[in-house]
Amino acid sequence: MRYVAICACLCGLALAWTASAHALLIDITCGGMKVGAIDVNLLNGAQVANGGVRGGFMSTAGKSPTLATAAKACNEDHFNWYQIVTADNKPPSTYIDGKLTDLKPPYIDPPAGGYANGFWADNLPWYWDETVWPLGTLKPTKTANQLSDEVTADTLKFADFPSDFNGTMLSFKTWLVSVDKNGTFDSWHEGFSWSWSNASGKGVSSALEGLGAAKFPTAAEYTDILAGSGFAAPEPSALYLLATGLVGAIALTRRRRKRCSQDEIGTPLRSARSNWRTPEPGQMRLEPLRAPGRRSWR
Repeated sequence: MRYVAICACLCGLALAWTASAHALLIDITCGGMKVGAIDVNLLNGAQVANGGVRGGFMSTAGKSPTLATAAKACNEDHFNWYQIVTADNKPPSTYIDGKLTDLKPPYIDPPAGGYANGFWADNLPWYWDETVWPLGTLKPTKTANQLSDEVTADTLKFADFPSDFNGTMLSFKTWLVSVDKNGTFDSWHEGFSWSWSNASGKGVSSALEGLGAAKFPTAAEYTDILAGSGFAAPEPSALYLLATGLVGAIALTRRRRKRCSQDEIGTPLRSARSNWRTPEPGQMRLEPLRAPGRRSWR
């Protein structure tokens, strides 16, 4: 089984990345007032192990802009991201109600609980984890993938560098979302789409485009996915708005949310370990609970 580095999110470091020329800037408004902008870039080249997208949402609200000021202007507590995989020719698996289940596009990235044989994810449908992992679950580093580690005073970071087998082709849609202090959905904001493929052993990101003003998730892209997926249910107000509008040594699994790792920025690998899932009750031996041929990052 393939070994890979544990994901260490160092996205805030000022490093010289080799980025493609394609950058995207999207204004975000609340109540007719601009509160900030999404600024994301495709990253490909010699300094990244696999291509991906990196950037974030930066507040412009207030005399000394902060995310808190922008959230207040939107009548909410804070921001996060919502990302779905809209096309995938080699879908991975997750556990739903304790059963290994193959995902089918569109699906939320990451799924509730994380990918099979991957790192833990919470049961909220947002990109960065709003809650901390329970004891006994796999985690890459102390704060990796935690929302609290992916914000500065004025910026919510975004980074995704998928890793998958040759021949894999993926398409994504990613939106900014505002939520309350408990991580409950409040309102959508604009977003972007992008693609990733691995044709020759190294992933390449492409096709970064804005989704357009007020082009928010449809029911098929949110509420329909949530049903039976293990995620916390959206509030009735959210439903109304939508209605109107680690790696293992034998079993290779797959990750769809490899944020920002040290191997991609030219610094030494932090560590590597086998991705074994803790046995379910009744299992007497430690074995990879995954079909061979798929690998997982989270």
